[in-house]
Amino acid sequence: MFYDLPILWKTFLYLTQNQSILDITRHDIEPLNAQLNITISPEDYNQRVQQALANLGKQSNLPGFRKGHASTNVIKKRFGNRVLADELNKILNEALNDYIKEQELDMIGRPVQDESQKLKLDINSKRDYTFSFDVGFRPAIEFDLLTEGNTQSFTRYNIEVEDKHIDDRILMVRRQYGKNQQMVEDDIQINDVVYVDLIELDESGEIKEGGHLTNNVLPVDIFTEEAQSQITFLRKGEVVDLDIFASFNKKKQEIAKIILNLPENEQDKVSNMFRVKITDISRVELAEMTPEFFKQMSAKEDMETEEDFRGFIKDILTYEYDNQSRSKVIDAVNQQIRETSIDLPEGYMPKLFKSHVQNLERMNKARKKKKEKPYNIPDYDGFLKQVKNELISTALLRKFEVEVTEDEVKQVVYQEAQRRVQMYYGQANNQMVQRVAQDMYGDQNYVNQVQNSVVNHKLNNHLLNSVNLTEENISLDAFNELAN
Repeated sequence: MFYDLPILWKTFLYLTQNQSILDITRHDIEPLNAQLNITISPEDYNQRVQQALANLGKQSNLPGFRKGHASTNVIKKRFGNRVLADELNKILNEALNDYIKEQELDMIGRPVQDESQKLKLDINSKRDYTFSFDVGFRPAIEFDLLTEGNTQSFTRYNIEVEDKHIDDRILMVRRQYGKNQQMVEDDIQINDVVYVDLIELDESGEIKEGGHLTNNVLPVDIFTEEAQSQITFLRKGEVVDLDIFASFNKKKQEIAKIILNLPENEQDKVSNMFRVKITDISRVELAEMTPEFFKQMSAKEDMETEEDFRGFIKDILTYEYDNQSRSKVIDAVNQQIRETSIDLPEGYMPKLFKSHVQNLERMNKARKKKKEKPYNIPDYDGFLKQVKNELISTALLRKFEVEVTEDEVKQVVYQEAQRRVQMYYGQANNQMVQRVAQDMYGDQNYVNQVQNSVVNHKLNNHLLNSVNLTEENISLDAFNELAN
């Protein structure tokens, strides 16, 4: 929908630096797209240009002149237009930032300069310069799923923690903290770790020419019971052919990434059948089930008996399973929310895309010189998807007024430091934890990740509290089948 007639908004922006007023005109092209025209007069830029030329003259070192003593005319003739361009650019940036803030414009991206303008700068011509910028505005987004009275519901599963799960987790911990790791030549046992070559097969069961080949190190008990029955009793150098995607209790994409070391989303490019060759067998003496072991693993001095330790492990598994169930609900809710219809400024988006690509290309040139990995340049559809996801995320954060404090970030960093110290040293000495947390907090990339994690956690809590949930008890195997 377009306006019948263009609507013009005129604003005069006061610049204190040179005591002048900039003329900014807004022309609404469509409901979410406008053009800003900024006129800069000689009164706006002349003083700044003269000052910049004077400063440049003091620093200049030109042939035929003592350092800093080149005449004003020489500096002006040689550098005038470049200085004029720099000062106009500074004034534009200041004016745009001030105008956006003053008018409280809720924009998509940044203003995009009109490329059709071919301005010829002339330091000797005291004239007005007018610059045009396209801007796009964020649309109002209605989330039907989150409105009061919506009847759609999602299932949150209560996953049962069975004795077998507790046994498996205790075995994993005992192996992790065991001792006397050694390579063996005899039959594979359930508690061993195997070094394997994984070789893709063709439909006839022969090694596929040009097929996928990789290697890995895998605990035997990570395989399904059926696969374990075929692997145990093998020895070093022996092989077994397996349907690789049916041999682990994991999603197909997880098996492709973790087991087969395939790039993301390439699981459908390989066959199901793989030859598993045992290249080595590692055996570990399991840690003994003693009160000392229980205390070390739980960080609780009153952890004395195996029964108490099993209860501790059960609590951990309950927490993990609850998070898995929670994630499944959140994924389902998010998938539907991401399908929300959004009106975008159609005339503006191609211009923003072109500007975005140009910026990425400039940055990639600099990264290439530094031998850094270049940024991926999306196609137009991929760019629109990124923009829509950002619009939806921002709209949700505003809807639920999600904020993160510095204390919340520090608390998460401290908890992670505590976990790391516990994992590597067996006990969480407070002084050591504080030192590790301080080092972690000094890594800005990590702090940003924590901030995003806290934001997502809060947002997901709001989403769960805003939709209808029904609860259902389920076994872990049944839940994994649903997840797959």
